[in-house]
Amino acid sequence: MIKFYFQSKNKINLEKIRISFKRNPTKAIYYRFYLYNALSRKLLFEYFTKYYLIGKNIILYKIF
Repeated sequence: MIKFYFQSKNKINLEKIRISFKRNPTKAIYYRFYLYNALSRKLLFEYFTKYYLIGKNIILYKIF
């Protein structure tokens, strides 16, 4: 749905990583999605204007 919302034709990558939580290593699966065409970026900026971020994430977004 995210890919559809941002009208992107890019591939969604499935990645497996090892993380350690309280010294208990476990495998995690997450998805990585790239937005790098002009329309997708415009929709992303509009989304974060409407549904704003808070805390550390807003700072990282402004740096971006």
